[in-house]
Amino acid sequence: MAFLKQQVIEKLDDLSESALQDVLNLIEFQQDTKPYKLSAEEKSAIQEGIDDIEAGNHHTNEAVEKEMLKCLKK
Repeated sequence: MAFLKQQVIEKLDDLSESALQDVLNLIEFQQDTKPYKLSAEEKSAIQEGIDDIEAGNHHTNEAVEKEMLKCLKK
């Protein structure tokens, strides 16, 4: 365990400030046992997606892949 911890510390020394913040966020997220609370904006975006699906405004992966292949052949 001590060797693994030392390896992690050495890797952290080389990371940028932004990458360090990402690592810290990940560690804090892993340690958080409280359920995630959605913001009003997130709830609205989810509802918008649900409404789109119910209205038939969506595509299957197969349809998207076919369309991409057509575009790539041009």
